[in-house]
Amino acid sequence: MSIYCIFVPCFILVTRSNRKNVDLPTGEKIEEELQAQGLVWNHTLQYLNSMSLKSAVELGIPVVLHRHDGPVSLTNLAAQLSIPPNKTNSLRRLMRILVFTGYFASETNTGNDEAASYLLTPLSRHLIKDKDTGASPFVLFQLDPVFIPPLQTLAAWFRGNEPTPFSKMHGMEIFEMKERLNHVFNAAMACDLRLVPKSLVEKHRDAFEG
Repeated sequence: MSIYCIFVPCFILVTRSNRKNVDLPTGEKIEEELQAQGLVWNHTLQYLNSMSLKSAVELGIPVVLHRHDGPVSLTNLAAQLSIPPNKTNSLRRLMRILVFTGYFASETNTGNDEAASYLLTPLSRHLIKDKDTGASPFVLFQLDPVFIPPLQTLAAWFRGNEPTPFSKMHGMEIFEMKERLNHVFNAAMACDLRLVPKSLVEKHRDAFEG
């Protein structure tokens, strides 16, 4: 199932040729083509996962769920995030993506995700900002709006003389950017430095003890 279908309806037009001189593909060939098409769609729409993750961090969803001992209903979650009632259904769709990608877990007694309640998973526990190993700063840095446009210029950059796609888009390198980006970068690097050494020491303690 395409994640994109959660937000935007996809309409597939299937046409059939009536010409007698056209060789119809075999069942195996059709399956192969469908799998290839699905893979292309998958890769093309992966950015929705990243943007959904960024939204979750910016909204503070992991923090809200962390404050509760048990599952949090959609209505309660929306209220604590100060999301208007008319956008609750959109929040449900966002949570569906985040559950599908493993960042959160959902519980429901009816099988209907409209009545679902949400919990943290081991993955989303790493997004809690007040934890020493919280990965939220790293997420916000990597998905900062200043980094997305340069990726749209890769083809033009290969044909040009600029040293990096970033400099082609912005006319300067990352370390020359304004103070705001410098703050985000420092927070991301500090996050990485806290997380990686701690994980290495805990997993390979014997090696460090000599």
